[in-house]
Amino acid sequence: MWMVFYKKILTLDNLKKRGFNLPNRCALCKDEEESVNHLFVSCTFANETWNLMRPFVRIEDSICKVSDVADRLMIWQHHKPADPSQWSSRVFLHAFCWKLWLERNSRVFSDSENSPYVVAFKIACAISQWLAAAAKVDREVTKNWLEC
Repeated sequence: MWMVFYKKILTLDNLKKRGFNLPNRCALCKDEEESVNHLFVSCTFANETWNLMRPFVRIEDSICKVSDVADRLMIWQHHKPADPSQWSSRVFLHAFCWKLWLERNSRVFSDSENSPYVVAFKIACAISQWLAAAAKVDREVTKNWLEC
């Protein structure tokens, strides 16, 4: 997540800064230039996927209105569910970014595309798997990790 926060992942705009001469178009929406902010915040594909997940992780409207990925991550970091049964919301942003990045790479490198519904399902599966794996670890360690 730190690479997303500091906008260091190898999106097309970052590759251009490193001297690669590539056409810059988002692999997900195919409309805008690809940047970290675009990919995780303003991309129509990402927003559709995000909106599909909102009812399940209780994402507040104020978070959705934030236009900078680093700011969104900072707000989310301080979002603490009152009920431990809502821990899925704590890992949501990690799963969202990871699965969106994998979808982007699948389109770029394998010419394989999934719909926002499929990506949302993959995010839900990742959350479930990560929480199940965390349950096998010392519960106090898991609780401390999810609260930080």
